Amino acid sequence: MKKFIIGLTILLLCMAGSAFGQAGGCMVPGTNISCLNAYFGVMVGGMWSTMTGDGTTEQGIDVKRRTGLSLGAFFEYPFANNLFVQPEIKYIQKGMKKTHTYDAGEFTRLGKISAVDADGPSDEVTLSYIQIPVLVKYVFPLEGKIKPSIMLGPSLAINLSAKDKASGWGAGWDGDFDIINAKKWEISGVIGAGVAFPVGKLTFGVDVRYDKGFTNVFDDVTQEELNDLGSDETAWTGNNLEGFEAKNGGFGFSASVILPIGAGKSDDDTP
Repeated sequence: MKKFIIGLTILLLCMAGSAFGQAGGCMVPGTNISCLNAYFGVMVGGMWSTMTGDGTTEQGIDVKRRTGLSLGAFFEYPFANNLFVQPEIKYIQKGMKKTHTYDAGEFTRLGKISAVDADGPSDEVTLSYIQIPVLVKYVFPLEGKIKPSIMLGPSLAINLSAKDKASGWGAGWDGDFDIINAKKWEISGVIGAGVAFPVGKLTFGVDVRYDKGFTNVFDDVTQEELNDLGSDETAWTGNNLEGFEAKNGGFGFSASVILPIGAGKSDDDTP
């Protein structure tokens, strides 16, 4: 997936460079306005995410997706006919839900004995990021007001917080914990599709996208560091030992409103 996204991004950029000198102009999605200037948009939506890797597939763990919030803004600049570069900045929540299928009874966690629920203890991991994707977007030049598009590109995310909501572990281990070994940043690839349509002077859009993490979510933790947490009632680690691997991945969906910053001549007035 990583090589596919990088390769397809390079291909679109090469196509754009070839088309730039030939294009007589480009259009704002869903309008007949020649987009000689850029425009700005705001978006709100959600992220349906999980984690993959050997640390999430070990025996005794059932991993499920969780729904998080996504909101932000983007800037679009045309650089060839129907091709745009779209940098974004957004707040996004990723993570997963997991249930441990242990037998009911006493369970030792960091040297403490607790009574585990019969249905198995569970954790909900919430990772909050400021994400900065830089996407290449192609708008299909179809007749009519609805304009479909595809987009892809790399993304850098900066971690704001990492929380684990634990339940069913027994007294002393249920509650909200800070995950102290979450990485401070993440690199991922984004690929998606959307449609845009005009309403008056504004353009509205909806899109769906797949966001695949390329970097591990957690830093390695040694057994000694785990033992040191035995006296900390507010912190927990996202993994148990060195070599644990977990990467974010999931589907995002959003609705957007696009506000032209400036507009050139309409297609009818183009020389």
